[in-house]
Amino acid sequence: MNKNNHLCKSAQSASSACYQKNMKLNRIITLLMLVVIAVSCGKKEDLASELPPIKTPDVQPLPQDIWIRDSLTIPYNIDVKYKWDALELDLYKTLVPPYESQIVPSLKIVKKIWIDTYIEQAGADFFKSLCPKQFLMVGSANYETDGTVILGTAEAGRKVVLYNINNLTTTKPSTVTDLMHVIEHEFTHILHMNVRYPTEFKTLTPVYTSTWLNFTTAQANAQGFITPYAMNSSDEDFAETVSKMVTMSKSDWDKTINSITSQTGRNALRAKENIVVNYFNDIYNIDFYALQARTVEAINEVTSH
Repeated sequence: MNKNNHLCKSAQSASSACYQKNMKLNRIITLLMLVVIAVSCGKKEDLASELPPIKTPDVQPLPQDIWIRDSLTIPYNIDVKYKWDALELDLYKTLVPPYESQIVPSLKIVKKIWIDTYIEQAGADFFKSLCPKQFLMVGSANYETDGTVILGTAEAGRKVVLYNINNLTTTKPSTVTDLMHVIEHEFTHILHMNVRYPTEFKTLTPVYTSTWLNFTTAQANAQGFITPYAMNSSDEDFAETVSKMVTMSKSDWDKTINSITSQTGRNALRAKENIVVNYFNDIYNIDFYALQARTVEAINEVTSH
């Protein structure tokens, strides 16, 4: 046997030996994999048997949540959000959440003066079909950089934000009147978005301005606006006229109008009053002066205790 043949045989032997070793190694690896799989399956079965059932924690509703549910949500489909959520508000404003102790007392005032009064005067179906579906409560007022203070806003007629809840107290009637002014104002926007007020209203005092904050109440009255903010636009004018009228007694309203020295201002506001009264009667079948009397009576009952 020559040297090359010997080398060939040696190579073949080595190859055969390597093949046998590889086969053994593959068998060992395969066996190990089977053992790992079996152990893994066993572990999964053990883990599954040891895991306790998942339980949802029982969250007991707070007293204010129960009152909101029973007094507003169930009967009128109104949700109230009072737990702090900064994403619901202007992130660049310094605002604070409402005191927990203020939630139910504030909402009781709203219910008595606004909800109950409208239902007594116009019926439950009217109120349920048009009322905003959510109130968002904020503890502090919303101060603007121009010096104005926002006490309430409305979004698409369905969500109303109420500010300054922490300062609301029945011992200061003005805080109650301010709150109701906001709600009545925003609700009026819902009413006129549902059915527009007569276009004649816009022509009575056509000079509307975005610089309304530069005017005093007396200056606004002299031009035929019940408040400076009413000068902002015809929609705000209509909402301000309604909200001021409904939260004042007829005699107090008359005194306010009669005290205006400008004949032009008095005539314009009397004409606006007439349009408001007819609008409520013709569109919603509501006697506005009766609604006014009921609202003022409720305000007096709340603030006299």
